[in-house]
Amino acid sequence: LRLGLKPNYIPTRKVKYTYGIAVDRSVGNVDSTRLPDDWLETHTYLHQNTKKRIVRNLFASFIKKNCSVDLDQAIEKTYRRFHRNEKQAKISIYHSADEDPYYIKDAQKALASVTIEFPPNYHGLSFVVQFFFGDTMIRAKVMYPQSEQQLLIKDLNLEFHDLYQ
Repeated sequence: LRLGLKPNYIPTRKVKYTYGIAVDRSVGNVDSTRLPDDWLETHTYLHQNTKKRIVRNLFASFIKKNCSVDLDQAIEKTYRRFHRNEKQAKISIYHSADEDPYYIKDAQKALASVTIEFPPNYHGLSFVVQFFFGDTMIRAKVMYPQSEQQLLIKDLNLEFHDLYQ
């Protein structure tokens, strides 16, 4: 028994919030009608490698509010770095009471974050993150599907943040 709980007592649970990560997208891939009026002016930058205008802090959901999830089920999402020169990517996990949030509100704090280091021999742009909602905490793994090894999978050590500071 762990924390006084029977591990297989409840096989599924319904999530109370929508969970996702903050992502940056090229301006051309953003639905500006779903953003506040001044968002593009205050949250846009020029990417140093691609030289494209990028919008920061958009909400990319990986599970929606009120969805049922098996406790051992991996929720798998594919993300991509902008350029092969990027050696790492930071993932910050957020939650929202909204069913379909589109952006991270300025006052909103991350639940957890992790920096993903890309292996030196990995030349792909995409990487897959698996999220697990079993136990009492969110767990995550990263996979590099186009690595020279068959499929490199690495556990991520999430750093959880205090939301009440």
